[in-house]
Amino acid sequence: MKLTYSLLLALASASGQQVKINEIQMVGTHNSYHSGISPNEMANLRKLDARAAESLAYRHPSLETQLNDGVRQIEIDIFADTKGGLFAHPLGPALAAKAGLPADPVSIPPASCRSPASKYCMCRISITAVTASLSRPA
Repeated sequence: MKLTYSLLLALASASGQQVKINEIQMVGTHNSYHSGISPNEMANLRKLDARAAESLAYRHPSLETQLNDGVRQIEIDIFADTKGGLFAHPLGPALAAKAGLPADPVSIPPASCRSPASKYCMCRISITAVTASLSRPA
């Protein structure tokens, strides 16, 4: 990353002009934290809406891996749950169960989604990991 900045600064100095923000390009990922939809939820979604399922049928490596591989722009959507419980009962597993599909392993224990503090805690951990990875050269 230092090399990238050094190169940009050298180019700006050589031309006698400042580099504008819209002249900088970085490798980035959209929905960077997307680790995929569990298999049975995806199977059910394909039955309900194949087009929607296709648009969601992707996954990114971990944030650390992305950053170590040179990604320098990430997008993480953070949703406030000030009262707690908003994410305790996700619809995907309920719809898969209703369709008669077995439950997939749970990636986030439901109990951790019942209090308001848990989302902020998870976000803080993620952002700390991202900040630590960003401080390393690409």
